Amino acid sequence: MLQETEAAVRQQQWHTVLHNIQAVLRMMPGLGEDTRRHHTYALRRLMSRPVLEALIAQAYRVPEEQRRTAEVLQAGGMPAAELFLDLLQQSESLAPHEFLLDALGGMKDAIVLMLPLARSSRAADARLAAELLGRVGLPEAIPPLAALVQHPDERVRLAAVDGLGRYRDKAAVEPLRQALGHASAAVRARAGKALASRRSGAIAMPLLAALEAEREPAAWEALLGALAEIDAPEAVAALTRIALERRGRFDLGGAQARRQLAVVRILKSANTSAAKRALVRIAAEGEGEVALAAAACLGVAPTAVS
Repeated sequence: MLQETEAAVRQQQWHTVLHNIQAVLRMMPGLGEDTRRHHTYALRRLMSRPVLEALIAQAYRVPEEQRRTAEVLQAGGMPAAELFLDLLQQSESLAPHEFLLDALGGMKDAIVLMLPLARSSRAADARLAAELLGRVGLPEAIPPLAALVQHPDERVRLAAVDGLGRYRDKAAVEPLRQALGHASAAVRARAGKALASRRSGAIAMPLLAALEAEREPAAWEALLGALAEIDAPEAVAALTRIALERRGRFDLGGAQARRQLAVVRILKSANTSAAKRALVRIAAEGEGEVALAAAACLGVAPTAVS
């Protein structure tokens, strides 16, 4: 297979090269240690900078090959990682280069290239660091990501929050909880979404506290949506608490009613078992139009709910 790949490189048959390298990578776990080491060295020699550049160019031309290309590129080792970083730093926008971010972010040894970027005075470098550190999956990436949540540039802050949200490590929870109180409404909303992605009932109370303190309407709705995505009893309790709170005499302009109706609407969109339980209780115990809206979501009359 390696000889066939070398021939394909000489003939610049890049699709064949991609296919063959992937096949070698897939069979390597079943090889003996010495054979596996030999294949690793052979692939590193084969994947010279021109070969890597050709595979990357092919991935841009054929987007459906980008995911497979990212897997293959990681076999190039640190020289490949340095090339990916060079290419990413040259771009104004990271969106078209998602497969390169995934390739580099999947190379754990490359964290030594990412950490200096996190300390860069250039916002573009700091944002790139946040994107990569969020993908590398190593505990030592969490403190620099937490620091980047306080970066002056909004895009860097949001990338850092998203990066922390990718970690299941408990160490990522506290920086995200602190971000719920950030001065930026966008950061608060994104932190709520990141916390809710953990799908843990323990997150419900911090999100409820953030909701009660939130004054920016778009951020409030985003936090409410995050809470509704948690399929747990704690989320049911938090959401029904908002929807069933008795309205005061001075509910000026019906603001509280609008918030309660927003709870019903977002619960319907969430479509989880916890959301349905909350709707059942709101339909049974809620006031006026809120109870009617919850019952309508369930497809029943309010008096039929028990």
